Amino acid sequence: MTSGSRGKLAEAGGRETEGHWSVPLQYWWPSMVKDTQTFCKTCEPCQQAKGSNQKTMGTLHPLPIPTKPWDSIGMDFIGPFPEVNSYKYLWVVICRMTSMVHLIPVHTTMTAKELSWKYLREVVRLHGLPSSILVIEIQSSPRNGGKNFTER
Repeated sequence: MTSGSRGKLAEAGGRETEGHWSVPLQYWWPSMVKDTQTFCKTCEPCQQAKGSNQKTMGTLHPLPIPTKPWDSIGMDFIGPFPEVNSYKYLWVVICRMTSMVHLIPVHTTMTAKELSWKYLREVVRLHGLPSSILVIEIQSSPRNGGKNFTER
């Protein structure tokens, strides 16, 4: 708290006890709330002793380390980009072991069946079926009124 705020507390009949100011309830001044907040934010003993008001973090569950290439993959949709041949999005499929990437152009009107065939033709044909698939971020996927692959 600034020295001016401490002065206002003292003028209001407040007294310092154990490092804190107490103000009688009958006193008020226009910047009292602001002065009190400033005092609390700058009170070093309070900041050191006060517990965290944030929710405690949960335990992490690390992903297993892949044992062979393309056995575990991650995928995400990114875009929109400027349209080229009716495609505005890229479907990113990445091998978690080697970090090799396939960038597959897609558009928002593709159905789950069309995406499945594209996945078989572009990835499975070359590398086989993975044992695990990690969907990285579903919020950025293209939407199609509930008809596409990524709809929940």
